[in-house]
Amino acid sequence: MMESLACYMAGAYRASVVLTFIALFDDILSKLAELGKVNKKAKVISDSASQKKADQEVFETFLIDQLKANALLSSLDSTFLETLRVLRNKSAHPSGHHASAEEARFVFHEAISRFLSKPILSTTQLADEVLASLGNENLFPSISINVIAKVTTKELQNIHPETFPYLISKLLEKTVGGDNSATKNAKFFLNGLARGGAPEALPALKKYVVEKCVADKKYWNVVVSLLCANGKLFQGLDEVTYERLRVIVNDRGCQNFCV
Repeated sequence: MMESLACYMAGAYRASVVLTFIALFDDILSKLAELGKVNKKAKVISDSASQKKADQEVFETFLIDQLKANALLSSLDSTFLETLRVLRNKSAHPSGHHASAEEARFVFHEAISRFLSKPILSTTQLADEVLASLGNENLFPSISINVIAKVTTKELQNIHPETFPYLISKLLEKTVGGDNSATKNAKFFLNGLARGGAPEALPALKKYVVEKCVADKKYWNVVVSLLCANGKLFQGLDEVTYERLRVIVNDRGCQNFCV
């Protein structure tokens, strides 16, 4: 990417587009290999694409199609990858196309913002791995909120930011499953996200738990626990939600404001 930027600054826009594309797909292959350690589908795709690359075969279209077909990449991101591939082909081959500065900046920006800056591929696969682990009795070795936050951060370190709405919704479903390890751990995960999770998690918690569930009595304990874990979830709520929270506070009493 540094070479791509150097080409851009020198006015070599076609070279900038091509180098960005190379960096992008090297990054995708690297992240796919990491995902393959815990996901069988990802491993099969990674091995096949890596072999094609080693044999100097064209592998980018194959990789895009496989990632999309196996839900390892969102439809929108797949479309952007295909767009970038078309722009790269126009720049790399003698098509008569002359890449512009705007085109090179677009490719450079989208490659970074949509892919290179993200920790891993998958919008749901790793979340499903987390959900499958909820039954483990020693998943959270302490009831300290700080320990819960650290465990949550560790378990979710490779989660794609776009996964949080899906993950939070699934965790919320587990919180009403009864008195068992999965139910307890689901609540701990939500509290850990609220306390020290990624910044992208807080808007999702506010939208899908606080605002959505505040009117449903079976989720009141979950809502109270989240607000205790991080008071910032109080900020920016609409008037109706505040009034509903007031009812919960009056019903539960201050003694229940703990995680």
